[in-house]
Amino acid sequence: MKTYRGHQVRRAVEQVAHRMSNYLSLGAIRIIWSASVSTAAMNSSGDLILSDLKSDAVVSESVLHRYVGFVIHELLHRAYTKFVFFNKTSIQYVRQLANALEDCYIERTGIANRDLGNIEGALTALCDGMVEEAMVEVKDWTDPRQYPFALAIYGRDHVTRKVPLANGLRPLFDEAIARSKAGNGTHDNFLIAQWLYEQLSKDIPPEEEGEELPPVVE
Repeated sequence: MKTYRGHQVRRAVEQVAHRMSNYLSLGAIRIIWSASVSTAAMNSSGDLILSDLKSDAVVSESVLHRYVGFVIHELLHRAYTKFVFFNKTSIQYVRQLANALEDCYIERTGIANRDLGNIEGALTALCDGMVEEAMVEVKDWTDPRQYPFALAIYGRDHVTRKVPLANGLRPLFDEAIARSKAGNGTHDNFLIAQWLYEQLSKDIPPEEEGEELPPVVE
């Protein structure tokens, strides 16, 4: 298997990110490598944040492909997500549910619009790999802290692998996803997340003031 050094992967990923951003007419993009991010994120300012790679790390080709998948996903957020709606609540769990629905929405939209070449293949490979890791790491899929990740996977039609769903989740997830597909983007996804939170609230432990639930597997 071909391997690279971390600094080579960083440079290649940055070049790909800039080219894709220009191709999608998203303008210049700032890339931040951060040890505090486990995968990737797009902040409200449009900065692309990627999990850091040490310069001398030995990196496989599959990891390079995974980072390219991260870039595609986050650029779709930049293209389609209205981040302002995530400031409408202080409840972290609602934000997690909204982000799960938004992940499905942006990937579904990007694939339907054929925004990039082989976009479906790249996103399928990325998500299938995340599921494979989660199936090893997560011991209890009935834990409500895993529901947002389960929703984000269940709602992606292009993903070939799924995670177990706790009893009672499937009809709720089906309804939420159907509403999202009939909706009009981030605002509707946020309202659906609030509705879903109300349905699940009996199972979700209350958040202390200023507390965030442990992150789901990403």
